[in-house]
Amino acid sequence: MGFLMKKLLILTVAALFAACGNAENDNFIADTYSYVLNDGSNRVVAIGKSSQGITDTNMGTLPIGNYSKVVYGNGKWIATGVTSAMPVGYVFYSAISADGKNWSPLNVLPGTVGDSNYALRGGGGLAAYGAGKWLIVGGGRSVSSTDGGVSWGPVEDAPKKLIQLAFVDNKFIAVCKEGSGDLIYTSINGSTWSSVSVSVKFSFCNIAFGASKTIIAGYAQPVGGSALSGYYLTNSGSDWTSTPASPFLPRSIVFGNSNFVSADNYYISSSTDGSSWNPASPGLSVIIKDIVFFNGNFNLFGQDRYNTTKIYKSSTGAAPWSTSATLPAGEWSAFAVGP
Repeated sequence: MGFLMKKLLILTVAALFAACGNAENDNFIADTYSYVLNDGSNRVVAIGKSSQGITDTNMGTLPIGNYSKVVYGNGKWIATGVTSAMPVGYVFYSAISADGKNWSPLNVLPGTVGDSNYALRGGGGLAAYGAGKWLIVGGGRSVSSTDGGVSWGPVEDAPKKLIQLAFVDNKFIAVCKEGSGDLIYTSINGSTWSSVSVSVKFSFCNIAFGASKTIIAGYAQPVGGSALSGYYLTNSGSDWTSTPASPFLPRSIVFGNSNFVSADNYYISSSTDGSSWNPASPGLSVIIKDIVFFNGNFNLFGQDRYNTTKIYKSSTGAAPWSTSATLPAGEWSAFAVGP
């Protein structure tokens, strides 16, 4: 074999080994992990990325995919997500677990769709449990299960293009992109839906119920405008009323101890009636990932500048917040609470 041929062979083999090494590392980093934290009578499940792999006995690995949401219902945890698979469109994922640690793929959402308008804004897979059934929506398809996620069937009349889905006040509520505003769909059984049009066109939102009111908190980009604006949509009967929240841009909302508490990346805002809100700093040097209520406390998930995620608790939803737990190193992005 000539010198040039030998050199070419060596370079080719080296390149193959380098490519294989990088592929393993990329897949490793891209894995989605779960972390289970037992706190009294409740269990918190977090999902996210970790470049260090399994470092704790409370961690688990989800099936191959890109998961960004997790919810609890009727003894099960369901994680959903989406990733770009251009030029064919977007790939959807869903997985189920009985303990938040050991997961199995569901494969109930379509393989790929090409509509980017909602694929990455919630339409990338949303799940909720209520009225004795699981409901998962993603990629323009809706499926439901009444046997704990064992078997699934299509829901033909469920709304599409969702950016949020929840079961509160004994009904499913779905926020959908439509025209110049959003449509708010409601259903008591997940099969038959009614809708009402609202003026807000949310880019991101969450839903909470308390004090006989349902509140959708989020932010939107006004038509023709460049800056995001925050809004609260409140319903205490049949009509939805909009309350500006700007410059506060709520990303999450929860109800507990007679208070609504919402959060954006850096601030907390509280309200006893859902109409008058009081933004304030939590006094923590963190980016707020989420806020949930359990065990009589508001629990804030915050990530500091060292990418360490901690759970802070407060009985009032206002400062002072005390540290209750620290999660393993990683980018934890979604949280859910169950027994």
